[in-house]
Amino acid sequence: MLRDVKHTITDFGIGASTIKGEGVHIKIGVSRIVSDLPLTITGTMDVEKIRGKLGDSPLADSCMDSMNSGCSMIYAFPVPLGTAGTIKEKLKTVTGTGEITLIGSPYNEHIIQITITATGDKNVGAFKYVVDDGDLSEEETIPITGTYVIAETGLTINFGEGIFNKDDKVTYTCTAPKMNNQGIIEALGKIKNLNINFEFIHIVGASEKALWAALAVEGEKFFDIYYKPCIFACEVRAMNTEETLDIYAQYLRIQKEGIISRNLQVVSHRLRFMRNGKEVDINAASVIMGLHARAKVQQSIGEVSEFDIKGALEILPSGIEDYTSEIDDLGYTALRQYSGIEGIYVNNSKTFAKEGSDFAYTERVRAMYKAVRETRKTALTKMHTQVDLSNQEASLKAIVEFINVPVERMVDEKELSSARVEIPEDQDILGTEKLYFKIRAVPIGILREIEIDAGFENPAL
Repeated sequence: MLRDVKHTITDFGIGASTIKGEGVHIKIGVSRIVSDLPLTITGTMDVEKIRGKLGDSPLADSCMDSMNSGCSMIYAFPVPLGTAGTIKEKLKTVTGTGEITLIGSPYNEHIIQITITATGDKNVGAFKYVVDDGDLSEEETIPITGTYVIAETGLTINFGEGIFNKDDKVTYTCTAPKMNNQGIIEALGKIKNLNINFEFIHIVGASEKALWAALAVEGEKFFDIYYKPCIFACEVRAMNTEETLDIYAQYLRIQKEGIISRNLQVVSHRLRFMRNGKEVDINAASVIMGLHARAKVQQSIGEVSEFDIKGALEILPSGIEDYTSEIDDLGYTALRQYSGIEGIYVNNSKTFAKEGSDFAYTERVRAMYKAVRETRKTALTKMHTQVDLSNQEASLKAIVEFINVPVERMVDEKELSSARVEIPEDQDILGTEKLYFKIRAVPIGILREIEIDAGFENPAL
């Protein structure tokens, strides 16, 4: 055999990025579907497929809004209801003696209209119904039993004794069921052990101070114990009909008081929004999750040239714009419009970090957490590595440079402005069996205000 020069190719894993989960989030929301694992929702699924997996539920609605705003994949974690939805009569135009009521436990928020189309009592008269702004149902004979189940809603129409006259009409509004805090914490307990990659956990539906405080603690656990650094995105409840804007603003002040966490984003503003051709009133958090999916980790989702909210019709509640500056200062994520251009935008993508923190904005947290996740991967490959103590400085430097490759890549890709490492001297590797070093990064700057001095001048002077 002729001898020659022979090469062996060794893959050190420092070439192409191993990033997974960037822009991906988990949604925790109420649904009648039972699952001990998150269900994968992808951008290729239509409304029917999403509802087939998650039922007619607030969780399914949130997934659709996030998909329409930029997500390509979501892990949806259904949890049992904690508080049942309510049913309330809204409008009634009845001349017959028979009473039409709606009973049951609604799976989701709905408006149900029931109209008598043929006069008569049970087994003689007829009716139609419509759910939300959907198509009118086929004409049905009033059942002899007096009850008719509206499929996939948890609702039943109940026809009492008497005669129902043609054109009698009743409209009901139904609120969605709600999760309790314990159900959310139990879901987080399951998520911590899952081998999936994600950046955010979105808690679907209104929540308050008690849950935010619990999530502030959970956020530290996810970082320090479970090695899954992430941001929790929460939603503020809607303004009640009996509240004024002043009272609602005071409610927001009280809810924020004492809650401090870089791992918590709370969305205050709501939207009148087009969902699959229908106008809905939603908290903007589901839309914001879609914007996070579209944005690079260092990019503000308030960037006007990139992130106008498609399908947004109006910021709610009406008049909240007068309070937006203060709400933003409190740390909530709010929406705004700019005079001179069309569209609705995120004002600032804020966190509940302490005043003066480096991590007051989600883009700062995302960039840092990406560096943490990626350097953890490279550092794990160096666990139990031998250190040559005869030349400790050079040996440690080689290890540190290897671990820091993902951060250097982030600098190259303009996710960080710059970065450096510091290796303290006189480390006792034999005694402590521990390597300690620092990574110091400079984030990408974001223009949040522009000041222009405009004036005339005389070119002859």
